[in-house]
Amino acid sequence: MSTKPTFRKSNLNNQHPAAPTPAAPAQETPAEATTPPTAAAKPAQTPSRTPRRKAETKQQRWEIPEGMARLGIYMHAPLYNDAKSAFIASQDLDAQPARTIAEWVAKVLEEHNERSTSERAVIAEQLGAEKDRTGSANNRTFVVPEEPIKAAQDAIAEDRRAAHRVLSRSEYATEAIRWAIEQVRQANGGQLPPAPARLPNGMS
Repeated sequence: MSTKPTFRKSNLNNQHPAAPTPAAPAQETPAEATTPPTAAAKPAQTPSRTPRRKAETKQQRWEIPEGMARLGIYMHAPLYNDAKSAFIASQDLDAQPARTIAEWVAKVLEEHNERSTSERAVIAEQLGAEKDRTGSANNRTFVVPEEPIKAAQDAIAEDRRAAHRVLSRSEYATEAIRWAIEQVRQANGGQLPPAPARLPNGMS
């Protein structure tokens, strides 16, 4: 006769302590969180001028006073140097010398305008063709009163009708300057002082 196996009851009423619950992973606090390094803040930069402001500044720089105008004269370097020399020499020769070379050019132009057509024709013949045309040639711009420019236009028209001399305004002004240079040269003992590379401030 087989007997059934018997089981011994546990004196702990067959209860075992519960398995410990796994601890939740520790969370980083804001202070402990690792954050990528941030770039250092750039210092504030002064805003640059706008293109409009630059344009206005340039325009103001080139403003011409009322009653004045630009006179462009195409001149080779030797002639321009002689003009500067004659202007410098005129400071000691003229009773009321021009303060700037632009004033000197305006005065020379006025004197040429006051001459007759025949007088200008004789001057042109005596001057002949410009001999020294070496070096660079540039359009030199002088700001002069409007009146001598208008009078020069009238004189150019009169020379064309009466003497059949066809000149541009630049050629007419060049003729006046060349004659003035020769007059200063003669008055200065037949020579001109050395031409400065740049005219002093206030004389250019």
